[in-house]
Amino acid sequence: MEYSIRRGPGRAHILLNRVKTFITKPQNGILLLLGIILTVSTIAPMVSIFVDTVTVHLGSVDAHYTGLTEGYTLYNWQDLFFGRMSQINLWTPLLNSILLSVFSCIFAILYGGIFAYLVTRHQSCLPQIPELDFYISLYYAAVDAGCRMAERVFQQRRHRHVGWPSCRVV
Repeated sequence: MEYSIRRGPGRAHILLNRVKTFITKPQNGILLLLGIILTVSTIAPMVSIFVDTVTVHLGSVDAHYTGLTEGYTLYNWQDLFFGRMSQINLWTPLLNSILLSVFSCIFAILYGGIFAYLVTRHQSCLPQIPELDFYISLYYAAVDAGCRMAERVFQQRRHRHVGWPSCRVV
C-alpha cells in the first residue's frame, strides 16, 4: 500500500489569501484605493515634469546651447543651480521661504506658549469656558516637560476637581 504525503498550500496560495483578506476589510480597501489615487495624481505629474526638464525639445534654449535636436541633457538643471540668473530664480526665493517658515514656527510656539501660560496661571480672572479648559490641557499634554501634567489633568477631570495641577509632586 502506497501512501502519499499531502503537501500544504504553496507560498503563492498563502500570499493570495492574505491579499484577499487584507482587501476585503473596508478600511484597508479604502486606504489602498486612496493610496493609488494619490500616487497617480502626485507622483505621475512629478515624473512627467522631471522627464520634461531633461528632454531636449526642438527650438528650445537647451537645444540651442547644446546643439542637440533630440535626446537628454542636464542643461536646464545646470542653468537653474549655477546659471547667471540662479541667484534671482532659485537661491533668494529659497532663502525667503526657509526664513518665513522658521520665523512662523518660532512665533507660533512663543505665542501659544505664552497664551497657555497666562490662561492657566490666571484661571480665576477668566470666565469658565469648558472648551478652553480642554484645549489648554491638550496643549500641556503636547509640550509636557516630564511632570506628567496630562495624566493629572485627566485624573482631575475624572474626579471633577476644579483648577489646574502644579508640576510639584505632593
